[in-house]
Amino acid sequence: MGGATVAAIAMQSWFQQVLAASGFENRQQIVMLEWQYQPWASRETDLIRIRRMTEVDLPEVTKTDNASFDTLWHNSLETLQRAFSQSLFATVAESADGIVGYQLTTGHGQRAHLARLAVHPAIQGRGAGRALLSDLFGKLTRTGVTRLSVNTQSDNNASLSLYKKMGFNRTGEEYPVYTLQVPAIS
Repeated sequence: MGGATVAAIAMQSWFQQVLAASGFENRQQIVMLEWQYQPWASRETDLIRIRRMTEVDLPEVTKTDNASFDTLWHNSLETLQRAFSQSLFATVAESADGIVGYQLTTGHGQRAHLARLAVHPAIQGRGAGRALLSDLFGKLTRTGVTRLSVNTQSDNNASLSLYKKMGFNRTGEEYPVYTLQVPAIS
């Protein structure tokens, strides 16, 4: 029926050319960052409690996810259920209002990937992201994981700022995101 946005992350130059020739536009870049083990100061807040995520939390996690990201980047409940089942670590940040943030991390051996970190916009800047990452760094360190990768959008200044403050560095890898608005059929 149309009326939707189709998106593709082009990791190969030939695919970028195909997308551009098909009317897709380069919307933004996905940038890669990495944290390597380093001593860190615990970042705790009296307003936020971090705890292990359970499957029962996933509907509220989905609401937080959808409030935190542009529609293009929303995760459905089904997607979050699959990600949760594959996670190495999954935690939520809670305030008096309930779940206000979460993280899902995958991994194997000495490497892990922060698959998703979301903090509800109403509480961003109040330490929930720092608390989630600080807790995650402790878990990684205790299990011998020394490297953590993450990717985010080049125009997501809040997340880039948080990752920089928490010791992540850009790897230099970037991948263009191409989008095409499919016209609605009348």
